[in-house]
Amino acid sequence: MLKNCWFFLLFLVSGLAGADSDPIVEMQTNVGTITVKLNKTQAPLSTQNFLSYVNKRFYDQTLFHRFIKGFVLQGGGYSLADAKLKETDLAIKSESSNGLKNLTYTIAMARSAAVDSATSQFYFNLTDNTGLDYVDANSPGYTVFGAIVDGQAILDKIIGLNAYNISSSAGGLAYTKNYQLVFIERTYATEQPDPANVWTRINVNGVGKVTSSPAGIKCGDATLLGSSGLNCAVSNPLRSGKSVILTATAGSGYVFNGWSGDCFGASAAFKFVLNKNRNCTANFQQIPS
Repeated sequence: MLKNCWFFLLFLVSGLAGADSDPIVEMQTNVGTITVKLNKTQAPLSTQNFLSYVNKRFYDQTLFHRFIKGFVLQGGGYSLADAKLKETDLAIKSESSNGLKNLTYTIAMARSAAVDSATSQFYFNLTDNTGLDYVDANSPGYTVFGAIVDGQAILDKIIGLNAYNISSSAGGLAYTKNYQLVFIERTYATEQPDPANVWTRINVNGVGKVTSSPAGIKCGDATLLGSSGLNCAVSNPLRSGKSVILTATAGSGYVFNGWSGDCFGASAAFKFVLNKNRNCTANFQQIPS
C-alpha cells in the first residue's frame, strides 16, 4: 500500500526567474529525483502524451528495464510488482523531425520499428546519441521532447551501477527481482514550477507514519502542510536552510525497511537541510506471521 502526503516550505529567494510555460515533471526513483523540463513548443504531442501518463499515475512503481552504459536508460512500460507490461493508450505520431537532438541528459520517446508507435516508454540519453537523431523519412530517428534540469547527479549515480537489459518473456520480463534495479516510485507534474517554494513529499509504502522535528510534518494520513497553516503556524514557517529530521515509525505488524528516493538509508531518522525539492519514501515491511 502506497500512501502520499506533501507539504511546502517557504523558501525566500531573490532575483527569481520569470514564469516558464514549459511543464516540469519530477520523477522520484529509488535512488533520487530527476527533474525534467518538457518542450511543448517543439514536441507538443509527445509532451501531452507523457503528461497524460504522469497525471494518471501510470509511471508509479514501474521499472527502468533497459540500462546500457554509454547509451540509454529506458523505462515506462513494465510494472515493478509483477514485471508485466502495462496496458497503454494509443500510439502517437512521431515528432522526431522537430529539431531536438539526442544529447546527453535529454529524454526521448522509445518505439518499435514502426515510426508512429511510441506509447508510454521513454529513455534518457546517457551520452550524445547522434545516431538516434532524425535524418530523413528513411532514417526517422527518435523523438526528443525534453531535458533534465535538475538531478543530473542522480542519473550519473545510476550510470555507476551495474548495467542490465531485462528481456521480455510471455508478455512480462524474465528477471529475479532485486533492489539494484532502478525503478520509478512516483511522478509529479506542474505547469508552473514555483521557485519561491521548496516542496517535500513523503510517500509511505506499507503501514507506518512519518513525523518531523521541528514538528508539523505528519505523513501517512494524507495531511497537507503549507502556508494555509494546517498543522504549521503561518507566522513561523520552516524556511530554507533549516534542518529537519524525519522519523519513520512502523505500524502494528510491520517493521521499518529503509528510506528510498531523495531520503536514502536504513536509519529510521533521516536528517536533511531545506534547500531543494525532495521526494522520499518510508518503506515498511510486514512481519511474517
